[in-house]
Amino acid sequence: RCAGEYTFLDAMTEDLAGVIIAPLWHSGNIEALPSVLERLKDQDLPVLVAGNTARFENVPRMMRNLVLSGESDIAELNRAVSRTRRDEGTINATVETIASQYGALYLDRGAIVCPEEMCELTTDYGVYALYDTGHWTLDGARRFAPRIYNSAAMRQFLTEASGDTSEVRKLADLKREE
Repeated sequence: RCAGEYTFLDAMTEDLAGVIIAPLWHSGNIEALPSVLERLKDQDLPVLVAGNTARFENVPRMMRNLVLSGESDIAELNRAVSRTRRDEGTINATVETIASQYGALYLDRGAIVCPEEMCELTTDYGVYALYDTGHWTLDGARRFAPRIYNSAAMRQFLTEASGDTSEVRKLADLKREE
């Protein structure tokens, strides 16, 4: 969207503790990011900008084909699908640079799914963590959420937004119990 269309920014009130921006980035919305961050800067709120998550070929179809071919080792399945990871490096580097220029925090969602060279596309018990090219399943969200919560960028954002991480931890514990 055109940056001028982000009129919701004008409607912000002091009730907001912070803003997280996490779309699927592409050239069209990256172009609008500087003006959005400039307008948010005036609100004096902590802002966290998340880069694109790791994206792959159709994970369930690939996993099914690998299993049908006789592959059953979870680590080998993850390695095979990891090789289909799309390169989001240039896009994420651009988003990170813009976020930094405007004093926003940056979260590398790709590193959440792929903390090393091998990406984690299944849970420890072999259930898909992604249901398509990059959207997380519920099991995937359960696997990756603690990594997001414990990332330096998110911890800093939550501290700035709440002023007290113990309150944030209590809320996360309550949500887990539900």
